Amino acid sequence: MNKLEAAYAQHLRAQVLTGRLRAWFFEAVKLKLAEGLACNYTPDFMAIRDDGVVEFHEVKGHWEDDARVKIKCAADKY
Repeated sequence: MNKLEAAYAQHLRAQVLTGRLRAWFFEAVKLKLAEGLACNYTPDFMAIRDDGVVEFHEVKGHWEDDARVKIKCAADKY
């Protein structure tokens, strides 16, 4: 976990303490976008809200083009 992700993890911890989140996990899932080795996307965080809805959170200081494509593909597929 880099510094930016660690800071976001602190934010998520606070959300758990206030009851807005039930739980959160770092790089807990890998989403398959298409067939092939490089066609996966691992969100930085998976958060489970107090109402049971699962969210994926991505924390980036700088976006590379491939990351933009993968996150858009993941949003469309999942």
